[in-house]
Amino acid sequence: MAALADYFDHGVPLIERVLTVAGPGIASPANLLVPIGTPVRDVLRHRGLDHETRQVIMGGPMMGISLTSDALPVIKTTNCILAASQQEAPQALPAHPCIRCGNCAEVCPASLLPQQLYWYAHARNFDKAQDYKLFDCIECGCCAQVCPSHIPLVQYYRFAKTEIWNQERERDKADVARQRHEFHLQRLEREKKELQERRAKAKKALNKPKAGNADSKKAEIAAALERVKARKASQSVAARNTDNLSEEQQAKITEIDNRRASSTDENRR
Repeated sequence: MAALADYFDHGVPLIERVLTVAGPGIASPANLLVPIGTPVRDVLRHRGLDHETRQVIMGGPMMGISLTSDALPVIKTTNCILAASQQEAPQALPAHPCIRCGNCAEVCPASLLPQQLYWYAHARNFDKAQDYKLFDCIECGCCAQVCPSHIPLVQYYRFAKTEIWNQERERDKADVARQRHEFHLQRLEREKKELQERRAKAKKALNKPKAGNADSKKAEIAAALERVKARKASQSVAARNTDNLSEEQQAKITEIDNRRASSTDENRR
């Protein structure tokens, strides 16, 4: 509640955590306000860590996680750090086959069947494990505590949950990739269809005759032919100033025309 008040009233996010530092390996157990990200070794040294401490546990004695290194940081879910002695954390005994005694089912606070969950988690049959309400397990550790075969049941349950989450993430990634591929194919098909439609429209526009353009072109061609005929006519008929000629002049012009005509006929032959 204090962290919520800091965030909503003052805009300060969760940057520190109240946690308990206790256990036989701690000289002065206490509740501390520790900034998130602080190495566990610094917290333990601050309260006087006993060098004979055998195991450091983050969390409670039943549901806590044994740390492989004291260099790991305090995270936002850290609520307790226990420094366990040899008496509290003895060497784990080797696991034996399940004898189906039913002790785990009797102590399970969620009324589950821990032995069935163990079998399916061990066989990696995660669908069956979910059928037996795997995610209803609160990982309290009571089943592992009373197991006469010393089977680390909670570890199997955590493994199965992690694998299921990983499979769901991979499935989500595959779904996203498939959707993107389908959208890509649809876009290519749409672009191809639009291109074909544009080409068809352009081809139709080229093949469609236009009345106005055809008439204007015919008129232009006719006018050009008329101009050619007129030019030929003007070239074939030479302008002559033959008005008020004498009989002698007219006779000479006739003689020249006859001579020209005869020379033209000879050239043609």
